[in-house]
Order: sequence, then structure tokens, then C-alpha cells
Amino acid sequence: MAVQLEYQTCLFEEAYDAGVADMIKVQEIRRQQDEDRAQHEQSQAELKAQAEADGEAFKPDEKKWEPIQCKPFQTRKVQFVACLNTMGQDRKFSEKEKLFALRTVQKYRDRWEQAERENLKADIARKVAAMDDDRQYKESYDTLDQQTLTNIEEEATKVPEGQEPMTEEAKANASKKARFNAMTKSFYDPEGAVAHQRELERDKLKS
Repeated sequence: MAVQLEYQTCLFEEAYDAGVADMIKVQEIRRQQDEDRAQHEQSQAELKAQAEADGEAFKPDEKKWEPIQCKPFQTRKVQFVACLNTMGQDRKFSEKEKLFALRTVQKYRDRWEQAERENLKADIARKVAAMDDDRQYKESYDTLDQQTLTNIEEEATKVPEGQEPMTEEAKANASKKARFNAMTKSFYDPEGAVAHQRELERDKLKS
């Protein structure tokens, strides 16, 4: 017996890219809606206070806020065939067995689609969270970090008084090496970690 297994897959690149773009758009709209809601609530609170001060009845302006949801994922049709055999019994499948096989394939199809949607949703959420972290870094720390690297490069090319000035090539090499070392330590700095731990221990002893 052969049972058609047809389901809608969402695990492909175009669906992922579209899902990321849609979630970013939805998050922005939600942020704007939250701001509008906060402004509306503040305005209503001020009107209520004014009405109470004037001894007047206050009728709030009840505003409905529509839920903002992501679009359904893009999908593609995938087709398989589930095959069953009586394994040498040389008989037909009963109607009960046929119905059981059909329902089993249907349940498998539904669970397969659900699992793919859950996996894609998780992948998109991780990507958007990483993009948000990058955005916050650029807005808050990128300029400061770049200035710190520039200061480190300038310090590395300084020549002590009385010594011969560095050639342009030597300056360039010293600057590149200093930048490389500084950027490497931003990922892994065991010496800095040890020094920080010792500083914490000294603070504990003082207290």
C-alpha cells in the first residue's frame, strides 16, 4: 500500500530572509504602537485630572489597539510516499488498517510542518536578536571603541625623547601591530581577566 505524504515546507533561504525582514518590520511597528499607547494613556490621565479638578465627569476615550502579528512563512510543496507491506502474508490490508495508515501519515505531516515552523521561528528570532545587538553596539560603543584604538595606535608610534624618529614604514607596522593586539584582547584577554580577579580580591580584603 502507498500513501501520499504531501506537506508544506518553510525551511528554505527565501522564507528565512522574508521572515527576518518581516519580524524587523513588525518589531518597529510594535515599538511605535507602544509609544502611541503611552502617549494616549498620558493624555487621558491629564484630561481626567483636569476634569476632576473642575468637578466634571470624565469619559475616557477608549482606543482599541490592533495586535500586530508576523506574516505566515513562505512555503513550498514537498511530496513523498509512505509505503507499507504485509511482509510475506500475501493478503490485502483491511479497511481498519488502511484508515490507521492514512491517519498516521496525516499526523506525521502535521507534526512535520509544525516542527519546521518552530525551527524557522527560532532561527529568525536569533538572527534578529543578533542584529539588534549589533545596532545597539554601533549606537552606544562603536565610536568610543574606535577612538580607543586610535589612541592605542598613536601611543605605539610615539618615540622616547632622544631617540631617532620612526620611519613611515615602521610607524605603519607599529600602528597595525598595536591595533591587532588591542582587537585580539577584546575577544580573549587572560592577563586582563587575572588582573581583574586580583583587583576584586583586594577589594574584598579591604572591606
